Amino acid sequence: MKFKVLYIAAFILVCLVGGLFGQNNALTFDGVNDCVAIGNLNTPTPQISTQFTMEAWMKPTDVAIAASGNARTYGRTIFASTAGTAKALWVTQRGTEIIVRSFSDNTAVITTTNLSLQAGTWYHVAVSVTRPGDVKLYVNGTPVVNYTGTGKTGTQATTWGSILTIGDLRPGFGGGFYGTIDEVRVWNYVRTAAEISANYDKTGLAPAVGLVGNWKLDENTGSTAYDSVSPAHNGTAQNGSVANPSPAWAPGKTLDDISLPVELSSFTATLTAENYVTVKWITQSETGVSGYYLYRSLGSEWTNAVQICEMINATNTAMQQVYQYTDNELAEDGTYYYWLQVQDLDGTTVSHGPTSVYYSSTGEAPQVPGIVAVSGIKSIYPNPITPYSVISYTLTKAADVKFKIFNSRGQMVNSFVEGFKNDGSYNSRWDGKDSSGNNCPTGIYYIKMQAGWENSMRKVVIIK
Repeated sequence: MKFKVLYIAAFILVCLVGGLFGQNNALTFDGVNDCVAIGNLNTPTPQISTQFTMEAWMKPTDVAIAASGNARTYGRTIFASTAGTAKALWVTQRGTEIIVRSFSDNTAVITTTNLSLQAGTWYHVAVSVTRPGDVKLYVNGTPVVNYTGTGKTGTQATTWGSILTIGDLRPGFGGGFYGTIDEVRVWNYVRTAAEISANYDKTGLAPAVGLVGNWKLDENTGSTAYDSVSPAHNGTAQNGSVANPSPAWAPGKTLDDISLPVELSSFTATLTAENYVTVKWITQSETGVSGYYLYRSLGSEWTNAVQICEMINATNTAMQQVYQYTDNELAEDGTYYYWLQVQDLDGTTVSHGPTSVYYSSTGEAPQVPGIVAVSGIKSIYPNPITPYSVISYTLTKAADVKFKIFNSRGQMVNSFVEGFKNDGSYNSRWDGKDSSGNNCPTGIYYIKMQAGWENSMRKVVIIK
């Protein structure tokens, strides 16, 4: 099961040291005018006509009904297809429910009841349509509600609206999504309930029959959302209008997106004297972790990796822990890549890596990689803070550096900007005060460092 299925247990805040991020990124929307404009999916080659399926992962930041505007009237757009200004398919989250509008007007074709969406929780939403009258909605692989009827008349009753938008009906509409969207896909046929149930929790699907658009939203910079299907229909992340593009990426699943259960300081693979491979990882702290799995591949693509061990149980301690596993099943010469998958107690998973090592069956000329240098917080001392702590950090490349301080409830209490720094080692400090200059109360706090697109976090304690 990929990590998107249940990734938010609580907004806890133990992130990776040194920028060892998870495999998949996502796209965060501010609820105002952010969107990804895909364009015409039927250009240059007709892709879809009267049957199609659209799906995406979404995590609402807020499930309150908007106070005013289109977001209040129609809900917050997850994805939509249009033909001009007409709504051919329009899927929105309104409060704790999901609404699907299809055909040529704003009439709600289907709407959920008692779905009880929760803020900060990932949901998979899939809609299949056969024009002019059949619409089915699935949430987390389960059929929720369907509509069968004659539909509307005219062009919109029988034609796919091929201009696709993610996060709003169209740029500048004002019914924008507030939260995170990931893994958007479009199919040119009606996916069966069995197909949707079997694949809804799979990320990074390879090209498949009928898959005509797949926006993984894994980019961590720029404003282009790349389509992995050929011919590619790349989208543009926009903020407000077509004339004002603005990147809205949430790189590396940072604190603003998901919580990570492990503070990982290193992950390496080395050859032993017996010509085996020892995979070693060091954690600085663990919270609510079931254990670890290791994956291996002869290529650097995660999709080709295979699991090589049973679960290695976690210790769930705030103290440093060292884990290792010896892989003695290599045969073919070449460079092997390893990934570490962390499984949380609630079933959530996230993967780190790869780390690599060169293997030769004869034991000749092994290439043993060292620990990869990464940017991030190296230490905070003293901890607990008395009366302030020095934050030591390292940059492997020049970047703008800033820090944010969060309390145990995920509320930001302070922030400060270090500015542009060249690569090297630096010290900063926090005196335990909030942004108003008041002393923060006793408790656990999290110091998040952002250096360009890299992030790391450490936990500190204040005792009065």
